[in-house]
Amino acid sequence: MTTMKGKTFKQLMLYNYRYIFVYSLIAIFVCYFLFWQLSSIGPGLSVEETHVAAVHTNARLSLQEPLYPLFAKLQIVSLYIFGASSYSIRVPSVLIGVATLLFLYQILKKWFGKPTALLSTALVATADWFLFTARHATGAIEFSFWIVLALLSITKLIERRQNYSIILALSLVALLFIPFGIFVSAGLLIGIISCRVIRERVFEIKIVYKILSALILIIGSSFFAYSVLKDHEFAKTILGISAGIPNLSEYIKAVLTNGSSVVAVVPATNPVNGPNGVFFVRFFELTFVLFGVFMFYKTRINRLNLILICISFALLVLSGLNGQGANALLIVPAVIFITAGLRYFIHRWQKTFPKNPYARMAAFVPILGLLLLTAAQHHQSYFVLWPSQTTTANNFSFDLALASTELNRKDTSKDCTVITPDKDLTLLLGTNSYKCPTSFATESRELSTGQKQIISAKIQSGITDSSKVKMRALTSPNSQSSIRWIVKSQSD
Repeated sequence: MTTMKGKTFKQLMLYNYRYIFVYSLIAIFVCYFLFWQLSSIGPGLSVEETHVAAVHTNARLSLQEPLYPLFAKLQIVSLYIFGASSYSIRVPSVLIGVATLLFLYQILKKWFGKPTALLSTALVATADWFLFTARHATGAIEFSFWIVLALLSITKLIERRQNYSIILALSLVALLFIPFGIFVSAGLLIGIISCRVIRERVFEIKIVYKILSALILIIGSSFFAYSVLKDHEFAKTILGISAGIPNLSEYIKAVLTNGSSVVAVVPATNPVNGPNGVFFVRFFELTFVLFGVFMFYKTRINRLNLILICISFALLVLSGLNGQGANALLIVPAVIFITAGLRYFIHRWQKTFPKNPYARMAAFVPILGLLLLTAAQHHQSYFVLWPSQTTTANNFSFDLALASTELNRKDTSKDCTVITPDKDLTLLLGTNSYKCPTSFATESRELSTGQKQIISAKIQSGITDSSKVKMRALTSPNSQSSIRWIVKSQSD
C-alpha cells in the first residue's frame, strides 16, 4: 500500500486522526451547552444566585461565609473586574464546570480508555442534570470539582506522582467547606488508610511533600474548626441540615428525588434545578448506569472501585437530609458509572466484530447515534421545557439586567434613583458605574425635575396626576412575570 511519510493510508486515517471528530464534537458541545444564553437560561437570575453574588460584592462579608471557597474567590474577582451582570455572576460557576470536565476526562481516560472517556465527556457536557448545577451560580458545582480532583490525585499517587499529594490535601480541605463535603473527605481518608497500595504510595512520598501536605491539612482543619465554633449555622449547612432534620416521609421523598436526578425527572422537584411537575426517564443514562454498576461489581476486588461505591451509597443516603437541594451530590459517581457501562457495552459489542480496525470503529456508530439523540433530549429538557414553566419563571427574574439597561440609557435625566426593598439587588447595582448618577432608596419619594425613578413593582407607588410625569413599565422577556419595574421621569 502506498505510504505517506512512512505511514500507510490506513494508519493515517484510523490512528493519527481518529479522535479529531470527537474532540471537535466535545468542544462544540461545551461551548454551546455551557455558554449559550447564559444570561437568560434560567430566565434571569434566581433569588439564591442574587443573594450569593451580593455577598461576594464585599470581600469581608464573603470571608464571614467561607462556603464554596474557590467559587467565592472567582466570583469576587469577576464582579470586581466586570461589574454585576448575569454573565459575570455565572461565568465563575461555568468555568469550574469546564475544569471539572477536563479533570474528569483524565480520570475516565486512565480507568476506561480514551475512546470511552471521550464519548462519556461529550455526554456529560450536554446533560441537563449537569447543566442545572454548572450554569447555576450558587457554587454547587464545586462539590463535583473537588471530588474529581481528589480522585485524580489518588490515581496519580498510585502512579508514584508524589507532587499530587499537595493537590490531594487541598482537595480534602476544600471539601470541608462545601455542604456534604465533610463526608466525602472522611470517606476518602478512610479509603486511603484501608487500601494497602495507596497507603504504601503515601509512605513513599518525599519528606518535603509530606510536610507541605500536613501543613495544608492542619491549617485548613483548624480554620474549619474555628468556623464551626464561631457559627453553628455554618456547621448545619456543612452537614446538610440547615433546614432542619426531615421526618421519615420527607427523607424518603428527598432520597428518591435526589437519587433519580441523573436517570429520571420526577414530579415536585426543585424548580431552580429542574422541570417541575414532569415525569420522564432518561433511558440512555439509566441503561449505562446499570451496566456500570454491574461492571464495578465484577471488579469489586479493586479497592478504588470499592471506595467509589461506598462514597456513592453514602451520598445517596445523605442526600435525603437536604430535601430537594442535594441533586448535585451524585454527578461524579453517576458519570463514572455511566462510563463504566459504556466501556462494558462497547467491549461486548466489539467482541462480535472481527479484528479488522474498520469494523471495530464501526462499533462506535450506534453509541454516537445514541449520544446525539440523548443530547437532543437534554437540549429540549434544559433549553425548552424547563424555562417555559410557571414555577421556573416565579423563581427567576431579569430585575438586575432590566435596571442596569435603564440606568445606562441615553436620556436627559440628571439623576436616577432605584427604589427597591431588595437589599441584594441594591448591593449588586451599587457595584456598577452607570451613565446616569445613581442613588438607592427603599421607599417611594417625591419626584424632582430632571430626575428619573426606577421603582420595583413590589412597591405600591402612587401615580402622580401631572402632565409632566411620564410613566412606563420595564417588562420581563418572560411573559409569566411581565412587569418588573415602573420608570417615572419628570421633564423640565
